[in-house]
Amino acid sequence: MVYVYAAEYVPSTVRGFAIGMGSAASRIGGISTPYAMVFLHRANLSSPYWFFAVSCVVGFVASLILSPVRKTIS
Repeated sequence: MVYVYAAEYVPSTVRGFAIGMGSAASRIGGISTPYAMVFLHRANLSSPYWFFAVSCVVGFVASLILSPVRKTIS
């Protein structure tokens, strides 16, 4: 969905950089997640679940902080 709607709202230089960085971050996350899961599972059975829950909360808060505020006229 990002690829479809990004072309309409964002200039091509910014769009190319942002989509490239997002793709790189997802590949790094896809590679490191299994290693983190095994490492944390060896420490404690519930550690991976807490780690990913906290990561989700941090990502949610970061998206709220970094997203622009859009006012709509009703």
